[in-house]
Amino acid sequence: MTRFAIGFRTTGVGSGSPTLEFYTGAADYRFRLVELGIGITTQTLTPVGLGVPAVAGITPTTPVTLLSETAADGETGTLKLALAWATPPTSPTYWYRRATLGLVSDELVWRWPSGQGLLMAPSSSLVLWLFAASAALDGWAVFER
Repeated sequence: MTRFAIGFRTTGVGSGSPTLEFYTGAADYRFRLVELGIGITTQTLTPVGLGVPAVAGITPTTPVTLLSETAADGETGTLKLALAWATPPTSPTYWYRRATLGLVSDELVWRWPSGQGLLMAPSSSLVLWLFAASAALDGWAVFER
């Protein structure tokens, strides 16, 4: 099993908008999200949700490939993180998780069991959505393949 991870700081802070998206290509493997942690950078009430967008983002402007935590095995990541798009993803219809952060020290961590995480199939994406205007978020994500 290979693990991939990334630390991030979001830039999108608008109400009713995506702040980040994880996405895979058509030829990619299946990935499983096993941990997602976020914290706010200033004291701002920040309701967030994680779900599959109704329509994925188009033309990410700053895609970043996740890093292998087991680089010695020679596998490279194809799962990417986007913080901006030419056309952003749309709101999910259903949510895997929702929470509200409020104090500058607030942090949340969503975990799924190793080997049984939240499945991402090829050509799919997950979006972290802001339900209200927010400060930037610091966080990390860990996936397995």
